[in-house]
Amino acid sequence: MSSLEKIIRSRRAGPSVAFRERAFSSVERQGLVRDILGLANAMVDEPRYLIMGVRDGGLDDRSFVGISDEELDEAYERYQAQLSRYIEPVLKIDVETMELDGVPVAILALNGCAEQPYLLKETLSNSMREGSGWIRRDTRPTRLRRKDLQQLFERASLTPTHHPAIRVGFTGYWHDEEITLTVLDLTELPSAVAGAKLRKLMEAKQASHNAPGRSTTRLERLVHAREFGGTKPYHQTSESSLIQRMDATEEAYHRADDYYTYETRAHQLNFSLENIGEVGLRDGLLSFRM
Repeated sequence: MSSLEKIIRSRRAGPSVAFRERAFSSVERQGLVRDILGLANAMVDEPRYLIMGVRDGGLDDRSFVGISDEELDEAYERYQAQLSRYIEPVLKIDVETMELDGVPVAILALNGCAEQPYLLKETLSNSMREGSGWIRRDTRPTRLRRKDLQQLFERASLTPTHHPAIRVGFTGYWHDEEITLTVLDLTELPSAVAGAKLRKLMEAKQASHNAPGRSTTRLERLVHAREFGGTKPYHQTSESSLIQRMDATEEAYHRADDYYTYETRAHQLNFSLENIGEVGLRDGLLSFRM
């Protein structure tokens, strides 16, 4: 389960997480802008999410109703245009979908929010005039007060070390700080493959002893050709030599086994670090615990 899925399933609505059952329609731009402003100005040090397609009555009464691809495709460009038009400074918003319990939900993700306060740069209505703003305190956005603006400006004056704006995750996985990897079997270890071929030769020798009138050499050649192919020449070998070779397969193939185990049959993972703030980072230390 990804970190974002955990948030959607187990986090209560709050200053940084908002749930909505439907997408915003074309006539609901005031609600869209107000909700996004509320999240952007929330006094938290983490990404903020507006999750659509979720009927939320609390953790004990949360269900996924989904949002159609057509609805999201139609809304996406409208969201970007409206938020860009009405909010200043520019706010970076990622739009993603995720399937939960068989239905797709849509996520508007705000990362960084390093230029608080975010305000209306154009009047939307009589109740939403240029220069006004909202902040999400608990589960709903409320108007910014003088006290809120003072606190936001104080936060903005802190050095970047107090509020680092970075995102670390696994390359190829959206926002995931934790991923689940499948267990890869090791049934084809080179030593096991080589040992199995030698056992086939041994079985051919033993079978020829119990089959009067059949050529031991001919049987061995046939088995050798089948197991090793025609490029490796056949050499007649005694049973004692085959036993010794079978006993030594692990030692003889230990390098090949290690390569197979840790390279061929391994998950190749890359970590990604993204500076999502507006200030360059220097003299930082990044540590991983595995």
